[in-house]
Amino acid sequence: YVWWSQEQLCIATYLGYLIFNDQHYLNIARSIVNFWLGCFLSTHGGVHDTIDHIGNPTLPLMGRWLKNSYHEIEFAYYIACFEAIINKTYINLYFAPSYKGNYIEALPDIGIVKWLIIDNKTLPDAIKLVTFKPKL
Repeated sequence: YVWWSQEQLCIATYLGYLIFNDQHYLNIARSIVNFWLGCFLSTHGGVHDTIDHIGNPTLPLMGRWLKNSYHEIEFAYYIACFEAIINKTYINLYFAPSYKGNYIEALPDIGIVKWLIIDNKTLPDAIKLVTFKPKL
């Protein structure tokens, strides 16, 4: 199994649940998350590129130019967003803009869901805290 296809399938099944309101899609999405976390994450850090049918890494390689922490963090971000939508909870984003402007587009981008910004604070060291809630 390849890490990337698992991520894409997980996102697709979360979207399937939101569009069709079919519990089967949600069950698949959550089982993929558990499988991904249990088999692809290395105990030494990083994510294995491929695993065999019982979850063992097929190569010792961790990173490639198209798979670095960006995709790993993106996957965790999408899981958090989807679970916030499904459970009707909030999601907090912490970030530090690297420019002096007063605007940044940080809204979770899941096209079929609209989000409300319910809190926006600047913390010490110019860290921003933005709390989003799905508008259902």
